[in-house]
Amino acid sequence: LALTNSMPFHLMLMNCSSAAFDFDCLAENFLRNPVGGAVAALGASRDSYPLSSWRYPDYYYKQLFQEGLTRPGRIVLEMRQAFAPGTDAEGSSRWTYLIMNYLGDPLLDLWAGAARTLDITAPAAVETGWQQVDVTVRAGVQPVAGATVTLSKAGELWSSGETDAAGLVRLPIQPLSAGAMDLVVWAPNAFQETRAVTVNAPAGAAPHLADWQLDDDPALDALNDGDGLLEAGESARLVAQIANDGLTDAQAFTLRLESLDPLLTVETDAESFGALPAGGAVWGVGDLVLRAQVDCPDAHRLRLALHVEDLAQQPLHSDTLAVIARAPAPVLAQWTFTDVGNGDGIWDESESWRAAPRWVNLGGGSGGPLSAQLVSHDVDLTVLEGDATLGPLELLESGAPAPGFLVQRVNAGVASAALLSLTDAFGRVREDSLDFLAPSPPAGLGAGFSEGAGELALRWEPVADADLAGYLVYVSQSSPTAFTRVTPLPLPHAGISLVGLAENSETWAYVTAVDRGGFESAAADTLYTSTSPPQLAGFPQATGAASSCPLAVGNVSGDAGLELVVGANVLYVWTADGNEPLDGDGDAQTLGPYSTAVRDVVGAVTLLPVPGTTYRRIAVATRDYGGIAERRIFLMDDAGQVLPGWPRPTLDWIWANLVAADLDGDGDDELAALDRSGNLYAFHADGSELIDGDANPATTGIFRRGLGSYSDGSPAAADLDGDGDDELVVMGGLGHRSLHVFDGDGSELPGWPVNLDPLNQLPGLKESRPLLVANLDNDPGGALEIVLCSENDSLYVFTSDGNRWPGWPRRLASGGGDLMPGPAPADVDGDGDLELFVLEIFGGGASRMHLFQLDGSEMAGWPLDLPMHAECSPVVGDLDGDGLFEVIQGSEQGVIYGYRSDGTVQPGFPIAVGGEVRGTPCLADLDGDGDIELLVSTWNRRVLAWDFSGPFGPETCPWPTLSGSALRRGEAGRWDDVPVAVNAVDLALAADGAARVAWRVGDPSLTRWDLERRRRPAPGASWSGALRVAEDLRPDGEGWCRWRDASPQPGEELEYTALARRDGQRVLLGRLLVPATPLATRLVGAHPNPFNPSTTVEFTLGAPGRVALDLLDVEGRRVRRLVDGLLPAGRHAALWDGRDEAGRLQASGVYLAQLRHAGGAETCRLLLLK
Repeated sequence: LALTNSMPFHLMLMNCSSAAFDFDCLAENFLRNPVGGAVAALGASRDSYPLSSWRYPDYYYKQLFQEGLTRPGRIVLEMRQAFAPGTDAEGSSRWTYLIMNYLGDPLLDLWAGAARTLDITAPAAVETGWQQVDVTVRAGVQPVAGATVTLSKAGELWSSGETDAAGLVRLPIQPLSAGAMDLVVWAPNAFQETRAVTVNAPAGAAPHLADWQLDDDPALDALNDGDGLLEAGESARLVAQIANDGLTDAQAFTLRLESLDPLLTVETDAESFGALPAGGAVWGVGDLVLRAQVDCPDAHRLRLALHVEDLAQQPLHSDTLAVIARAPAPVLAQWTFTDVGNGDGIWDESESWRAAPRWVNLGGGSGGPLSAQLVSHDVDLTVLEGDATLGPLELLESGAPAPGFLVQRVNAGVASAALLSLTDAFGRVREDSLDFLAPSPPAGLGAGFSEGAGELALRWEPVADADLAGYLVYVSQSSPTAFTRVTPLPLPHAGISLVGLAENSETWAYVTAVDRGGFESAAADTLYTSTSPPQLAGFPQATGAASSCPLAVGNVSGDAGLELVVGANVLYVWTADGNEPLDGDGDAQTLGPYSTAVRDVVGAVTLLPVPGTTYRRIAVATRDYGGIAERRIFLMDDAGQVLPGWPRPTLDWIWANLVAADLDGDGDDELAALDRSGNLYAFHADGSELIDGDANPATTGIFRRGLGSYSDGSPAAADLDGDGDDELVVMGGLGHRSLHVFDGDGSELPGWPVNLDPLNQLPGLKESRPLLVANLDNDPGGALEIVLCSENDSLYVFTSDGNRWPGWPRRLASGGGDLMPGPAPADVDGDGDLELFVLEIFGGGASRMHLFQLDGSEMAGWPLDLPMHAECSPVVGDLDGDGLFEVIQGSEQGVIYGYRSDGTVQPGFPIAVGGEVRGTPCLADLDGDGDIELLVSTWNRRVLAWDFSGPFGPETCPWPTLSGSALRRGEAGRWDDVPVAVNAVDLALAADGAARVAWRVGDPSLTRWDLERRRRPAPGASWSGALRVAEDLRPDGEGWCRWRDASPQPGEELEYTALARRDGQRVLLGRLLVPATPLATRLVGAHPNPFNPSTTVEFTLGAPGRVALDLLDVEGRRVRRLVDGLLPAGRHAALWDGRDEAGRLQASGVYLAQLRHAGGAETCRLLLLK
């Protein structure tokens, strides 16, 4: 905003979302206006319902103008209390109550009437020392009740109160030094009055307490710990500083100490001081001694008085102060039991076990060394060693005696009564009654979905045991066995939200129950889940309305970088750092609007190539904003302007994709579209029509009419007849029943159309899923197949001449809505044939994800049942760089699912986004660093971008977006080649301890590179300055720049950045953490992976020993043995050239590297691509 107003105002914004403070909302912009704007705002953070919302401003202003409440915080509090009844049931009253928010200072004073001038009666001057001051407030001749009066002096006093009906308030004060106090008076609808009250030094001497310290020296008492704090049971010297603020010298005097609390004992109550000159100050020697009683509770304020007396014991001055006492508060948290009998972990009859209780100190005092005693009250329990000791426990420290008590039990399955006591150095005793019986384990452990990186919300079913104390939570992010307890004390509730975990990581967790005796249950089943990945800097971004638009990534602004394009209420474009390439709406308070001429975009963004450039033009269709005239197709330039010849009107609005295809073979792509009334369009890039398909000069762009109604299934495009021109594959809408393949002149290829319901048995048949064209069987001649998910509950595969593919169709339920997900192809098993990820939709919020092979059978591990519905389609890529593909699927339930190709959950998923994911997600390298970002728009008006480590490219992301590319052709293998500076990174420690630094150049014009390195001694330490460690590196024949860093040191972290010499572009390659601990025996992995023709398998040995390294096929048969023998400890590597033991080259596919050693065996997956 650019408001200029000298008097900021208060806003009432109960319209939709104006106070949505979790976004860049209107209310915040008014408040943050630098030279004016608003000082406070009351409004709604989401959809506002008029029938319920009107009551809030009505009540608010009645309280302000009629009831005299001028402070918003008080009004809002009373308003919430007044409207709380009736909000327990779902409805607009409850929703409005929950979204009403006040932004501003709750103690702000609002004008609600004519301003009054206050008349103040107060002393003009006072002297130092304790006293009471009367202040009277009037407006004219009328006393003002309820006025707030405050006296303050920096560093010395603050006293405040409200006037009574007579306008009078009496404030106690004790100024310590001469100077001035501030007197401030406020009352509703009145000008605030401020004046100074002079503080004078007294004419005579004025000795008083200026400062003090406590000294709990162990020389004073052996139980003192010397930490400067007074703990219960300790004694301490009070060392006082006395200052004389009077105008004359003070004669010799005595400082006398008096306890004002029964829990404080004064052991030495007097200290003598000599004469003190005016303006002087002196510290005592510590003759005053006090002691806190042993039973004093923690954080108790012990009040005492210090009296300054002359030598005749006449009082000269008195001061009061409070000393906060500290005391221990040990809590029994847990027991650890160790089988020291036969060691099998089972309580055998009369077998000896070690039992070690763990206490946590919740108090501010330690209590000194501790002794513990365990006494049996049951014949079933024998205590062989019942005494133990442990050191002092400071605040929040935990400790257990070592090795603990030695006990035997006759029957471990029944309760055994016992008493555990803990005694500190002061004789305080904590006792806990025990039953030696663990509570029931908690059940139903689950993880709530979280958008935040490194966060995890756990919930479980409560345990109903009467003596339950709470729950302990254990987490591991390294393996399913190495757990760490993350709760020092039992949680009193059945859930916890964890933050600060490693991002995008596999995570295991389990929960135990603990009773009041500290006995811990067995663990319920271990939960396997993962934390969410991090988002790109600058994201998430907000759209002005809900978005169902599948976004696209490309160079749309004509510069060197890539942009993200998405439609909603208007067209939005952001750069990789979340900025806007241009201010398309002329509004500084918004970020992202690219063109306000394009409004109400629901279908996908298509990017139309410009031949000979990396630049892409934005093509979108609009719906009904402003009426039927807004149903148009737009083509935009790099300045956010509509290109000449555009927009083109359509007879109905378009939900299906706009398809970029070269239908006339001239080398330029045309734009094809199918509207919801079955009208098929085709335009040249200049907006002219490809053919006059309806023989009507009054229309432009009609290619074919009469393709049914509710035509929402997206067409596909490919060269199906091998003539060099693209054909359009179109399935008709309701009432049409036929699948077509159109040539660019409007004719159909031989064998087409194919009627899916020749007997007219399916009146509701239509197509709502995107079509797919693919060379499914890797035919050497390039023959293509067509895949159709039809609403007659069948998944079809046709050859390019219209025949059925053997083994198809397959039964596939289609119980979704108007728009449904399409198939996603990928060569999952590396055999050259394509497999199909297809989501089957049932009723009742249930779906099933399939992975079909070419013959129609399912891959192992599939299908998967999912509790969701979806409009968006799946995308496929190798997000983590392990050589295997993952499938990503959004949902109507606001959750993004991710699964490996073997059917297991991909770490980092599921991700909750808080709103429906209706636009198909997109995999791209938006920031140009070579790895994958997952981008998605949501129905709750957000655009999110998560960063993954897998390399981005056509081999690793075979189906990265809706219909395979931003061209929306639906053609497998047709990669929309958007050059990026770096499209793959290989950063790892080699077998000899050196750092392997390599990156594959994606833009062939970038031929010369430099490399910078930063280092720090450990994670969390400060980084060194950037050092240029390599210059003028050139890509090899495969496009890789490579460098070897021999300098890594144990425990340090290294960061590498590549610099393109041509344009200075910087690409952060990543960070490498060098292990600080001795090497463990493990299989590190292989590089490159995927590979062709060879790869290097690396492993480490923590100690010398015999190892075998084998290459296996997916059935577990050995293909080649690479290593077999004794090796020293350290890093090792072996090269596999893709051949078996006989020297025969192996086919493309998945292989397993298996390392066998004395400690077991490990495997990793390899992908050979040819």
